[in-house]
Amino acid sequence: MQPSAIPRRLPSWLIRRAGEVSLNLERAEAVQYMIGKSLAGWSDRQIAQGLTEARFPTWGGAKQWPQATVCKILGHERLYLPPAIISREQFNSLQQMRRSELRITGRRGAFGGNLLCGLLV
Repeated sequence: MQPSAIPRRLPSWLIRRAGEVSLNLERAEAVQYMIGKSLAGWSDRQIAQGLTEARFPTWGGAKQWPQATVCKILGHERLYLPPAIISREQFNSLQQMRRSELRITGRRGAFGGNLLCGLLV
């Protein structure tokens, strides 16, 4: 990616060094955890609890991972743009699965009751 194409504000799992964008490996590991658990059918709430229980450090200093943060990250298009965590095809599959009515997530629906989450996907 050319420096002129790099957005000023990057998602939290990316870092900028000397004009180059790369993965923050610790945070990318948390994102990969989120992706894997989502593909396994976990709800955003379950993923947030799992991150907290697995002691992944939050990115804002909170004691627990917020469900809304998981939702926002999993719907972010930068997941498949260089430096990518997943391919565009995997991203599209993930989004399709997250929107699917077949996903078993309990009585609150595919987005765990977070009204704003559906707007981010």
